[in-house]
Amino acid sequence: MSEIVAGVEIPDTAAVAEATRLVQETTSPLIYHHSRRVFVFGAIHARRLGLEPDRSE
Repeated sequence: MSEIVAGVEIPDTAAVAEATRLVQETTSPLIYHHSRRVFVFGAIHARRLGLEPDRSE
């Protein structure tokens, strides 16, 4: 099941799971949470601009 943050669906794919694992294992919690916020804010901005990002693997 996908996670929803601020109305933004975090893709539930193998690529996202691997990227998440890598960032959590190799950086600090500060950087991990920053990267999640950047994704969410970018998705919200894209929605406001009427853009639909390609979230396929």
